[in-house]
Parts: sequence; C-alpha cells; structure tokens
Amino acid sequence: MIKQFDERDIEEISDSEIGKPFFFTCAMVSTCEPLLDDCGDNYEVASRLKAAGVIMEDDDEDSESCQLWVNFTTREQGNHFINRLNSYLRLKAAKIKEAKEF
Repeated sequence: MIKQFDERDIEEISDSEIGKPFFFTCAMVSTCEPLLDDCGDNYEVASRLKAAGVIMEDDDEDSESCQLWVNFTTREQGNHFINRLNSYLRLKAAKIKEAKEF
C-alpha cells in the first residue's frame, strides 16, 4: 500500500512572515518508502518533485535534508499540491511494480 496524503496534511500557521500561511511538511524518504529510496535526502525529493511539476512555481519550497517543506498562499493551492503529489506517488509505485514484474 502506498502512502497517500489528504487535505488534513495541509496545516495553517497564524503568523506567516512570508505571506504563505499554509504548509505541507513530511519526512518523505522514510514516510513513502520504498518509493523514494533512490533519493538521498529530502533536497533530492524536492528537486524531483519540481522537475515532475508537483511543486509549482507559486509554491514556496523550503526543505531540509530530513524534511520536505512547501508553503502555500491558500489552502486550495495546498490541496492541489496534495493531488499532484498523490498522482506522482501512484505513478512511481506503478513503475516500480512494472520493473519488478519485468
């Protein structure tokens, strides 16, 4: 079973210095294993998610090696990110399954 996220994973902070009061944070490599085992850390996860169009230009990514952080202006923007992330994870799981069957 692959990890899937939902709207409850978008959190809100009341005092946002950057003007983006909604955020998603997760230790993606460990939380989504084995899907992201080929990533050395969450910087690499962020890079791949940007390349895949999961993290968009309007999203403010501020990750650390142990944690992916993405900030959003609106909850709706965060929910769209969750939908893209889940699609990416399902696609990655399907590719891994296909490779194992081959």
